[in-house]
Amino acid sequence: MTPLNTAAERKRKTVLQTAAGLFFCFLLFRIWKCPFRLIFGIPCPGCGMSRALLALVHGDLKASLSFHPLLIPTALCLMLGVVFWKKNSRKAYRAVLYIWIAAMIILWLIRLVIFFETFTLSDLNGSLLGILVSYIPMPL
Repeated sequence: MTPLNTAAERKRKTVLQTAAGLFFCFLLFRIWKCPFRLIFGIPCPGCGMSRALLALVHGDLKASLSFHPLLIPTALCLMLGVVFWKKNSRKAYRAVLYIWIAAMIILWLIRLVIFFETFTLSDLNGSLLGILVSYIPMPL
């Protein structure tokens, strides 16, 4: 690769990168569907984080917490992780990471039990797992 020599070339590259980033954001928030939900037919552990962030940006803390109560702790864990990573404190970094993962999984399981207590295999319709299950011969 040749280095960018002129200001015009650097500006062009910046404009292209910005356009690609905006296009990716458009795809992410308008078209993209959660791969976990697409495959399994149930929400992923991070389901609701985007809506929680948007509610928080609009100043609605109550709605943010109802969409996903771990948004703010996730941000704090991210900041702590960066600090510990930069200080080369790998043990503290791993501790923060494992605590966050455990909290996400525990909350996800609680939400599945509370919100999907009447879950049946017919709820998998439309998911890849549901399509695969539909091909399994069922005994009469």
